[in-house]
Amino acid sequence: QPDSQLRVHLSGGYEQNRFPLSNSDGAIYGAGIFWRPSERTLLNATYERRFFGPSYQFTFEHRTRNFSWSAQASRNITSYPEQLAAIPAGTFVPGILDAIFQPRIADPLERARFISQYMDERGLPLFLTDPTSIYAQQIYLSESANTSFGIIGVRNSVLFNVFYLKTEAIAASGSLLPPQINAFENNTQVGANVRWAYQVSPVSAFTWTTNISRTDALAPFNGKTDQWGTELRLTHPLTAKTTAYAGARFQSFKSDFERDYTEAAVFVGATYSFR
Repeated sequence: QPDSQLRVHLSGGYEQNRFPLSNSDGAIYGAGIFWRPSERTLLNATYERRFFGPSYQFTFEHRTRNFSWSAQASRNITSYPEQLAAIPAGTFVPGILDAIFQPRIADPLERARFISQYMDERGLPLFLTDPTSIYAQQIYLSESANTSFGIIGVRNSVLFNVFYLKTEAIAASGSLLPPQINAFENNTQVGANVRWAYQVSPVSAFTWTTNISRTDALAPFNGKTDQWGTELRLTHPLTAKTTAYAGARFQSFKSDFERDYTEAAVFVGATYSFR
């Protein structure tokens, strides 16, 4: 196709790592591919062999007029300064909507204004649930996978996200640290989040949100944390800048490390925009 793009690359080099616990030197080599068969589909993947073993980054995106799907996976090391500089955790909802509305609204500024209004009218969040990042002055081996999609209809919209994250503290040589040193930092997290929005009237919207996640400690330690919650919300604009809302929610938290709790609540409130 005229707009199709395909690029393949090879990489190689040498790295030196100096950390408090140990040092590591070695060669780096790998390959990658960038493929965009059309303006609606993208595949971008890289693979390298490093001191800690395989390292990879994978991204796939596809969209249609009413649907957007993306998937990411990676395996790499991360550190405390890198975590501080990273974008806040969570799947960015405006990004999902931007991919869907791009064919309909060509101008980026007009599209951004439309998405902002669309989210306000339907009570959509800025981020969907993602795993919790660990902040500690330590080098970690992080394996993650995430997929999200959005479906937009005349009166209905659905946003869905599933994530996986495995985090292990390692030394510079790539070997895992003794569990006694990082007993509570090595874990696996899995979870999902779904939000359905229904346009009750031209100005009122009903939303239902459910999220669930589980965190398991890695062997030789045992223990897990399970939590889930659901929320019903009705929003209605009072003025151009003020929106009222009311709803109910329930959430549950059960853990082998913390005290369990459950919450059932009803709420009412209002938001005011200064823009």
